[in-house]
Amino acid sequence: MTTNYLGEEQVDKLELVLKEVLDEQQKINNMNARILEQTEELTSLIKSMEERLENGVKNNPHFDATSLEATIKNDFNNLELLINNQPKNVVRKFQILLFPERDANLFYKIVFGRFFLLLMMILLITCLFKWGIHRSDLQKEIQLEELHKERLQKAWDFLYRSKRKITQHLMDSIYKEVK
Repeated sequence: MTTNYLGEEQVDKLELVLKEVLDEQQKINNMNARILEQTEELTSLIKSMEERLENGVKNNPHFDATSLEATIKNDFNNLELLINNQPKNVVRKFQILLFPERDANLFYKIVFGRFFLLLMMILLITCLFKWGIHRSDLQKEIQLEELHKERLQKAWDFLYRSKRKITQHLMDSIYKEVK
């Protein structure tokens, strides 16, 4: 019935997720069963110790209990260590952090060091690009001026060769005055 609303891919994904959840639940159930078995063993051990303690006190009224108390304290400490060393349920934590929880100084050194280095590189590349464009424009202007001077020189030479001596002397005097 749900396949009408969901595609096969979504159904497959849901089945995969449900299988993973089921596997995790089975693991947790197995751990809980082991914990229950261990606690039952511990309670039976405590009951047997209590029985021995009661039997020992009844049989010997002048019994020194200090060594027995030390043994019991030691056993209780061992039990406490066993209980504390039991596997704990793992809580998975998913989060997106903009800033780190630990080692913030190292994070800032790395990130901002790279950030400023990248910023300087971009600035340098931009300046070099602008300088290259400016130099190219200047070279074009210089070439255009040289072409213009060359044309003027050719026109002057053509006019100089095509005129008479008086015009040539007049052109020479004008040329000397301009220089």
